[in-house]
Amino acid sequence: MRTLKNMDFEITLTRGRVRNFMKECRKQAATSKATRPSTTTPLFKELRIAHVGNTLANRLALFLRGKGCAWAEASGGCTFCGFWSATNMGTEVRGEDLIEQIRKSLSHLSDQEASAWELALYNDGSLLDPQEIKFESLIEIVKFAKGMHGFKRLVLECKISDITEEKISVLAELLGDRGLLLAVGFESSNPLVRDVCINKPFSDSAFQRALCILKKYHFDMTALIIVQPPFLTEDESYTEVIKTIQYLDDKRLQRIDLELTTVQPFTLVEQLWRRGLYSPPSKKLIEKVLAWIVQTETRTPVFISPVKYSPAVLEMPSSELNDQIAAVNTRNAYQISDRLMQIEKLVPQNPVQATRLLQRINEFLNLLEMSSLPLEKRNTGSKLKSFRTEDLCV
Repeated sequence: MRTLKNMDFEITLTRGRVRNFMKECRKQAATSKATRPSTTTPLFKELRIAHVGNTLANRLALFLRGKGCAWAEASGGCTFCGFWSATNMGTEVRGEDLIEQIRKSLSHLSDQEASAWELALYNDGSLLDPQEIKFESLIEIVKFAKGMHGFKRLVLECKISDITEEKISVLAELLGDRGLLLAVGFESSNPLVRDVCINKPFSDSAFQRALCILKKYHFDMTALIIVQPPFLTEDESYTEVIKTIQYLDDKRLQRIDLELTTVQPFTLVEQLWRRGLYSPPSKKLIEKVLAWIVQTETRTPVFISPVKYSPAVLEMPSSELNDQIAAVNTRNAYQISDRLMQIEKLVPQNPVQATRLLQRINEFLNLLEMSSLPLEKRNTGSKLKSFRTEDLCV
C-alpha cells in the first residue's frame, strides 16, 4: 500500500524527470538557432476579436520579442509550449528596446487597429516577472502605449505567482479609468496534472489570492485551460476540461479560454508524439467539448482559441470543425450545427487516478530515454511544420 510519504516521493521523482526532459528540449532549441534576431523589432501584430460583455469589439495584439519565460529557463517550462523558440532564450532585452518595439508596432496603424477597444501585450512569458522584464520598464512601456493608443482595456499575459497587490496598485493608478485584464495559464483544476503533466505547479490558494487582488481593483482575469495535455487519455482529458470549467465558473472571471494542445518543436509533447505516445485532441474530443459548452449555461463565457494561433500545427481541424469553433465562440446559434446539439452531454466520469498517472508518465519517460533521437535527425520523415513566429497563439 502506498503511503502519503511514498506518494510525495513519487511525485517529486516524476516532476524532476519531466523537468530534465524539458530542460534538454530548451537546450536543443538554442542549439538550432544560428543567430539572434533584433531586440528592437517586435514579432508581429494582429487584429483580433475582443469580447466586451455580450458584444464584440476589436483587439490589437502586439507580440514583443522578450527575454523568454523565466519559468522555462529555470525548470524547462510547460511541456507543450514551444514559444521559447520565439524569444531571446534567456538573453536580456533592454527596456528601451521593448519600448522601441511598441513604438514600431503603434506607429502605422489601420483605422481599425487605431480604434481597437482592447490592446493586448504578449512576450511569450510573463510581463509581471521581474526576471523577464523589470517592473519599472513595464510601467514605461504601458505609459508609452497609453500615449500612442486610446485603448479602453489593456491585456497582459503573466503567471499567477507574479500577481501582487504592489504591482496591481501601481498599474491601477497608471491606467486610471482604463481597464486591465490579465491572461493566466490555469490549465487544470487538478494540482497533480498541473504539476507533472504540464510542469506548472501552483496552489489553489495562490490562484484565489491573485483573483482577490484583481477584484479589489476592479480588474479582470482570463483563465486558460489546456485540452489534452500529455500523459492523459482522451476520456481523462474530457473529464479534466469539464471539471476545470466547473471549478472556475463560480470565480467570476471575465472569460475562460480553452487551448487545444498542438505538437510544437523542442517540447516534451513533440518527443512523445514522435514515438507514438501522444496524439493531439481528436475531432471526437473537440466536438464533445463544444457540445458541452453549447448545451450548458455557464456563468462565465467559455471559448476555444482557434488552432491557427498555434505554432507548428500538426493536424488542423477540418474547415467544418473550425466553423463550429467559430460559431460557438461568437455564440451564433444559426451556425451551430444540429450535430453539436444532439451529442450527448456526458458527465465527467473518468477522473485521473494519481498512482496510475504517475506509473504511466514514468513508463513513457523510460521509453523516451531508450529511444532518444539525435538532434540532427529530428525532422527526418516528419510531418511537423517548422516554427513560424506569425503563428504564435494568444
